[in-house]
Amino acid sequence: MLFFNTGQFSFWLWLSCLSFVFCNFSQASDGEIVCSGMYSKDGFRNPQDSKIKITLTSKNKNANMEVSLAVLNWKDRQNFCYTPADSLFGEQQCICTEKAVEDKQCGKEDFGKFVIKDRADGTSIQTWKVELNSDNNYEDSRTYDVKETGYFCVSSEVYKPIDAQYTGTVEWINPYGLLPASEYPKMTFYAGLCIVYLVVALLWSIAAIRYRQDILPIQYYITGVMFYLIFEMAANWGYLRQYNITGNNPYILLSLVVIMDAAKNSLCFFILLIVCLGYGVLKPSLGSTMRKCQILTFVHFVCGCLYGASSMLVDIDAAGLMILVYVVPLSLSMTIFYVWILQALNRTTSQLEAKQQHEKIKMFKRLKFTLGFSIALLLLFFVANSITISGYTDDEWISNQWKSRWFMVDGWLALLFFTIFLVIAILWRPTQNNQRYGLQQLAQDEVSADALDLESRYNAQPTDRGTAPGATTGEVNPAALQPHVLEDDEGDIFDIGGDDSDEDMIPKDQRNRS
Repeated sequence: MLFFNTGQFSFWLWLSCLSFVFCNFSQASDGEIVCSGMYSKDGFRNPQDSKIKITLTSKNKNANMEVSLAVLNWKDRQNFCYTPADSLFGEQQCICTEKAVEDKQCGKEDFGKFVIKDRADGTSIQTWKVELNSDNNYEDSRTYDVKETGYFCVSSEVYKPIDAQYTGTVEWINPYGLLPASEYPKMTFYAGLCIVYLVVALLWSIAAIRYRQDILPIQYYITGVMFYLIFEMAANWGYLRQYNITGNNPYILLSLVVIMDAAKNSLCFFILLIVCLGYGVLKPSLGSTMRKCQILTFVHFVCGCLYGASSMLVDIDAAGLMILVYVVPLSLSMTIFYVWILQALNRTTSQLEAKQQHEKIKMFKRLKFTLGFSIALLLLFFVANSITISGYTDDEWISNQWKSRWFMVDGWLALLFFTIFLVIAILWRPTQNNQRYGLQQLAQDEVSADALDLESRYNAQPTDRGTAPGATTGEVNPAALQPHVLEDDEGDIFDIGGDDSDEDMIPKDQRNRS
C-alpha cells in the first residue's frame, strides 16, 4: 500500500503508483490526485470489465461531510477545471461554487462537483459529489467504466466542511486481471525469454552430449547457469501470474525473485571473471585466486539482496540519503568486478599473443569486443534514458510513457544480459575441437596440477647425456620425447607451440584411430 501526501505528484510517486493495484490516499482539505494506466477490453480474449473502483471513508464518523470526486483520462485534462478571469496568478477553480456558476462554468445543480468545461459527448470525465454522514453512511464507493486504453487519474477534494478528513482507496481492475497495467507486458516478455533460454539450453545440451569426451571445465559452469536462467525466468513469470490472479503483491514470491536475480548477476559475473582469468584455457586451476573470486561473488550477492530488499521496503521519497546505504555497496562490488574482468582480459590476451595461441586469441578478442560493445550500449542507453526522463515534467510525457516503463526499468537490461550470455555460449560451445581452446592435459584441481608439473619436469630431465631416468644405455625414454610443460610465476600452464600444430588441427576421434 502506498500513501500520498498532498501535492506530491512527482516522478517517483508516478512510478510507485503504477506498481500497485490499490492506491491509498489520506486527505484533509487540499486536492488529491492518483493516476495509473488502464487497458480497455478491446483486443483481449474473454476479458472482464475494465473499471476503476473508488472507496471513500470518513475519518469523522460523527460528522457529516461532502467530498468532490472525479475520474478522467489524462488526455482530456484541458476540459478539467478552469481559470477565472480575475485570477491574479492563474489559479484554477476546480469545484463548482457560486463563483463558478457566475462565470457560467457550471449550473447550480452541480454544486460540489468538479467543473467540466466541455460537456460534449465523448468526454472521459465523470464527476460526483459523495456525501458521508453519521447515519452509518461514513463509507461510499463509486465505479468508473473504462472505455478506452489510456492514463487515468482520480481526483478528490473536500467540499464541506473544509476541515473534514477522509481516506480513500482506488482499485484499478483491468480486463486481463489485477496486475498493474504497467507490469502486464512483462508476463509475455518473461514467458518468451524462458522459452528462448530453453531452446538455447536444448541446443547446448545436444552439442555437450555429442562431444562429451572433450568438455572443458568452464563449460560445466556455463551449463549450470543456463539452466538456472530458465528457472529464474519461470519464477518471474510465476510471480506476475500470481499477482494478476490475486491482486495482492505476493511478497514471498517477490523475495524469491529478488534473491534469484541477485544470484544470477553474481554467478554470471563470476563465470565471466574466471573465463577472463584464463581458467580452462591457460590454467587448469586458479589456486588461491579462485577463492578470491568466490568471496567477491558472495559479497556481490549479499549487496544485490540488500538492494533488492530496499526496492521492496524503502520509500524512495522518504529515504533521502539513507538509500545510499543500499546503493553504494552494490556499486562498489560491481565496479571491482568490472575492473578485475577488464584487467584479466587484457592480461590473458597478452599472454596468448606471447605464446602464439592464435585460436584462443581470436576467441578472447571476440569476447573483448562483445564486452566493450555492451558497455558502450549500456552507457548510451543510460544517456538516452536520462534525456527521456528529464522530460517527465511535460504533461504529455506522463501519459505517453506508462506503457513502456517496464522496458525502461527491466526489459532492456534482460535483453542485454541475454545477448551477452548468448555470445559467450556461442564462443565456448562444445565442439569436436574443444581441445584447441583448452589445455592438452588438464588437471582438475591444485594437487593434480602440481603432480602434472613435477612429473613432466622429472621425465624431461636427462641423467646422463640425454638418457632419461629409468632407461638403459642406448635406450630413450618416450616420456623425454613428449612436449614438456612450462609453468610461469602465476601458475599458467602452456603447451609448447601454437594452436595451429598438426595434432591440434586433427579431431580427437581421428587421432585415436591413427
